[in-house]
Amino acid sequence: AYGLSHISKDYKKYSLEFDGYKADKNEHYLELYYRYNLWGDVAITPDIQYVINPGGNGDKDSLWIFGLRLQVNF
Repeated sequence: AYGLSHISKDYKKYSLEFDGYKADKNEHYLELYYRYNLWGDVAITPDIQYVINPGGNGDKDSLWIFGLRLQVNF
């Protein structure tokens, strides 16, 4: 999956005052996940995300996020 968070003109203007950094770039996300059925009503979903310009801050390094979801249906 791919996602984009567009930084508004107002947020660019006030981000330094409110959040302590200058938001100057759009934030981009790349995500890869897959659902594995373990048995019956139990499944896990590993998830990997790559975020470019986190928080709209072009000075910050891109980052990786790893997650794991467990789903049990009753």
